[in-house]
Amino acid sequence: MPGEPIAATDSLKKLMEQAKGAIVPPSAPPERGEAAPPPPAQDGPQGDPGGNGPYRPSETIPMRTHVVFFLCAFMVVSFGVWSVVSEIDIVSMAMGEVIPSTQVKTIQHLEGGIVRQIKVVEGAKVKAGQELVVLEPTASSADVGELGERLVSLRFDLARLSTLLTGEETLTLDPELAQSRPDLADAARQRFQADLENHLSNIKRQNAAIVQRSQEIQEIRTRIVNSGKSLKLVDEQVKISEGLLKRDLTNRFVHLNLLKEAEQLRGGIENDKASLKRAEAARKEAQAVLESIQSEFTKETQRLMGEAELNFRELTQRIQKFRDNLQRTVVRSPVDGTVKTLHVVTVGGVIRPGDPVVDIVPAGDKLIIEAKLPTQDIGYVVSGQSAMVKLASGDAMRFGALKGTVIHVSPDTLQTPDGNPYYKVRIATESDHFSRGSLVYNLFPGMQVMASIQTGSRTVLRYLVDPLLANLDDALGER
Repeated sequence: MPGEPIAATDSLKKLMEQAKGAIVPPSAPPERGEAAPPPPAQDGPQGDPGGNGPYRPSETIPMRTHVVFFLCAFMVVSFGVWSVVSEIDIVSMAMGEVIPSTQVKTIQHLEGGIVRQIKVVEGAKVKAGQELVVLEPTASSADVGELGERLVSLRFDLARLSTLLTGEETLTLDPELAQSRPDLADAARQRFQADLENHLSNIKRQNAAIVQRSQEIQEIRTRIVNSGKSLKLVDEQVKISEGLLKRDLTNRFVHLNLLKEAEQLRGGIENDKASLKRAEAARKEAQAVLESIQSEFTKETQRLMGEAELNFRELTQRIQKFRDNLQRTVVRSPVDGTVKTLHVVTVGGVIRPGDPVVDIVPAGDKLIIEAKLPTQDIGYVVSGQSAMVKLASGDAMRFGALKGTVIHVSPDTLQTPDGNPYYKVRIATESDHFSRGSLVYNLFPGMQVMASIQTGSRTVLRYLVDPLLANLDDALGER
């Protein structure tokens, strides 16, 4: 019946006893009212197989089995919690090298030349302004001196011509210039005085001609006035003579003399008026000549001054070029630092224009990392991200990594010598050396390193689930 325990049969009892390795003889069921048989030992079956109670075969599970079970369960749960909580950094790897923050200073030569002397070697410490390489000069000091003499002479000429244009009668020179070259100063004063006297002489001579013409005009005008007065008197005498002649109080001969005198006076007045016009025209011409003398003098002086200024500018540029050329024959270090590369090693060798001569690593400059980022990672890297820098050699495991920060990402790709594109990334490190205990490994320009740029993070569970989700998305998609 349902709910009642199933009694064990004799066959089942034998099977159970065989399983224990012993055959138990069958026993009669207990009489009604008798006590149930005692329970079997711990290593035997529990319950009374022949009784009316339920039969539950059982074995004792060892303690170590429980421990292993609980340990496995704990490990599974712990791994699940760890995979959800723990995050793993996502990094972009980039090979790089150590460089100065202000870059290596490459010294080039503008004109090039022939090497006369090499005064440094690679690895040498140099100071700013120190001589590195000396070249053969292409311009001699004599050429520079000659141009300097011509420039000084032109300065005196410019001062002389400028004073002539202003109309001053005293030449004023730069005291320092006159003191440095008194011979040229005296020559300039003498020439100025000669030019001024010649000009004043021409003006004076022409002014004299104008005065002479003015005097002639005045004399003619005076004659005209006097002749007019005389003519008036003669005309009066003619009128009187005509009255006397009518009354026969005078003879005709006297009357004709008066008429003749009147006509002579009139003719003289007309001649003087014509002479007056000619004299006035001559005076105007003399005045025009005077103005022409002044104009020509000014024009000629301005022309000479323009030529002097042009020559002065040209000579200034030439002498500056020669001086720069002489100065550039000595290649000097622009900064304190260390000679990294010496591109010329032969005395007498030729340097072409624009060729590099020496590479200088600035002293005391902060070192940074310049890494080559693969193009496929550019979308994940930005300025400000954290980075870890390790040595690219086998010492990386000994010294660990340096912390750093991305400070620059190039806006466009560059190419390696073999044509592979990359993005230039600069990383500033928190320290200038690797260390482990008492061991120190300093950074040096040119050292090869490996940079790990942290672009994000993911949990372990995401690492495990994302491939499954990606495959699931692909599987559920239809094409």
